[in-house]
Amino acid sequence: FSTPHVPTFPGIETFDGRVLHAHDFRNAREFTGKNCLLIGASYSAEDIGLQLYKFGAKSVTMSWRTQPMGFAWPDTMKEVPLLTKVSSKTCYFKDGHQEDFDAIILCTGYRHNFPFMAPDIRLEATNTYNLPNLYRNIQWYGTRAGTKDTDGNLFYIGMTDQFYTYTMFMMQGLWAVHVIKGILSVPS
Repeated sequence: FSTPHVPTFPGIETFDGRVLHAHDFRNAREFTGKNCLLIGASYSAEDIGLQLYKFGAKSVTMSWRTQPMGFAWPDTMKEVPLLTKVSSKTCYFKDGHQEDFDAIILCTGYRHNFPFMAPDIRLEATNTYNLPNLYRNIQWYGTRAGTKDTDGNLFYIGMTDQFYTYTMFMMQGLWAVHVIKGILSVPS
């Protein structure tokens, strides 16, 4: 994951402040004394939001799409429904309220990106639980029914959505090694 997922919101190009993705976040001190809006409700928003709080951001507001994180945040931190539009410094939200901000940080995840691979074997997927064309969400089965474009020799490790990441990635790696060594057989 190194290619940021950057959603668009009407008017965000008019925002009179800094807009960045979590990928480009380096130092919370830059936001000391500022009202910060974080778009997203997962690991990056939690981590960056707490760093902003620790380093003196005036306020930290986290905007969620599907559900809030639901933590007992410090007084200057809160969660609000999804951003719907931006006009200069004013941000409008799905619940109808509006607030002014100095910075917007997109904590919206990353996209799988494999520009070095041939298009016919490139995984084109977002974070999901059941990936297309992959047996057990690991082994490439190809784009044509009944064929394996790579004879079963291509494995995508760590492509599913992030739950128990390191443990799952380790188990996927072990599974792939066992298939390569012939210890496990897979359907043809």
